[in-house]
Amino acid sequence: MGTDVNQHIELSGALTEAAARASSLEDVAGLLRALRRRHARAQRDSALTYRELAARTGWSLAAIAEYFTARTLPPTDRYDALLDVLGATPAELRALVDARDRAEENQRRTRSRRTAGLAGHAGVAAPPPAGPGRPAVVPRQLPADTAVFTGRELEIGHLLGLAGRTAGKAAPGAVT
Repeated sequence: MGTDVNQHIELSGALTEAAARASSLEDVAGLLRALRRRHARAQRDSALTYRELAARTGWSLAAIAEYFTARTLPPTDRYDALLDVLGATPAELRALVDARDRAEENQRRTRSRRTAGLAGHAGVAAPPPAGPGRPAVVPRQLPADTAVFTGRELEIGHLLGLAGRTAGKAAPGAVT
């Protein structure tokens, strides 16, 4: 085997091992950066810029930057597309996809713990999640009244008059 092939196999093995240990957003972003560097070496070129990746995928430059800098976990379809653009081998795909899934699950668990912790600190139980036959909790508190809001007295009076005349009957009203 040639030196380039041996080096590629070694890098592929290291990437697969790193993916097997990855479990966080930062780990996934690190895997994407490693794939980007390897792609550059394989092409004997500089690494694809975020702008070039955006052009190849049709996504915004900002979205690409968020994926590579660990600000956002790429959605599954986008992650798969990045793996394809960056030349992940079939042998690596399973480990890389599993790494993304673990990171997503860890994010979900962290959010659940954080939500439960916030409810517990406030001394208020967290509302039950919406589900079949159970509507989502809808806030019913209006904003505080303000003494400095003026205007619309005429319109409000007209609406109140309409409401009084149609007590017990439905009547639409609109303020424009």
